[in-house]
Amino acid sequence: MNRRTFDTEKELILYVIENCDKSYSKIYKKYAKREWKSNPKYHTARSPEYTYDSWIMEWFSNNSDDQEIIEALWKKYKYGNTCWTRPIFEIPFVKNVNLTDDLIRSVYSYYSPMNTRIWEMQKVEYKNISKETKELIDNHCMTQRLWRDAEDLKQLYLNWNRNQRYAAYLKEKVIPFAEHVFATGSELDREWAREMAKSIQYERKEVMEGRLNAPEDWEE
Repeated sequence: MNRRTFDTEKELILYVIENCDKSYSKIYKKYAKREWKSNPKYHTARSPEYTYDSWIMEWFSNNSDDQEIIEALWKKYKYGNTCWTRPIFEIPFVKNVNLTDDLIRSVYSYYSPMNTRIWEMQKVEYKNISKETKELIDNHCMTQRLWRDAEDLKQLYLNWNRNQRYAAYLKEKVIPFAEHVFATGSELDREWAREMAKSIQYERKEVMEGRLNAPEDWEE
């Protein structure tokens, strides 16, 4: 049986994209010429990028400037064939500066429910991005940051409000109790009440001034 041959690396990559259906397949490694596999760009990690087809395809998704390869990879990825991805590495396509403006928008739409990916896109200096697409990404990130800041502000208010109620509880319930014990108890009880009152006054002051929060197990 004759061994299949490829005249160019691009031809092989397109063949891999079309035929790879397992994350551990090794089509590229099997058919690639020695000079292709010896390219230093594939040897920046512990294992060569071509070890598995999933690895080499992800490398091309993030680094290729060939639009035919990028489009073929995006079509395979977009429609759910994720056999070639390895999530522990970089997110496919996001950091490829060579994407066309249309593809940047498509990648944005695909990843838009996942805000961290859009924030990553905002950092990339795409070569072909239009002003409108950049504004789309920037506005998305700004909106999400505003929502996040609003949630943080809401939580700060809730914490502050709870602390104020706890300080009021100390003043209205606990301190009077200590004062009552001091006024009516034995000498031993009076000593305990004196120390307790000092401790509660200090705790209340720290809570009121924001250096201490109400105990997590405190129930109103």
